[in-house]
Amino acid sequence: MAGKKIVKRVARKAAKKSNRKPKRSFSRYVAKALKNASGKNRLTLSSGAMRICNSFVADMIDRLGNGAASLARANKKRTMGSRWPRPPRPSPAPRPKPRPKRPAPPQYTTTHAETKTTRKPDERDTTL
Repeated sequence: MAGKKIVKRVARKAAKKSNRKPKRSFSRYVAKALKNASGKNRLTLSSGAMRICNSFVADMIDRLGNGAASLARANKKRTMGSRWPRPPRPSPAPRPKPRPKRPAPPQYTTTHAETKTTRKPDERDTTL
């Protein structure tokens, strides 16, 4: 009789464990990334900061998955390839409009005829 009770207890524990879902946590990966990024300083996060980082990463992954699902639905595909669809490129920054060129003030403008120096025949250089 004692053997049957032990078997029932073990079966109950196994049934309870199978109902639990594993908790999704990215804290291990955040800690590894922080450790690699900090170098010799060996920076760490408090448990509260780690919870915030964990929820941030989980939200980003959910957003990425929802975006991929909506793209697949829009294109009537069940799966997405690694190269499909190409992400939209950000539009280039608008270039500033060129300023209209102002004409130079009249006192600084010269015509081509005025720039040529003309000599009179009796004005010759006598210095050698």
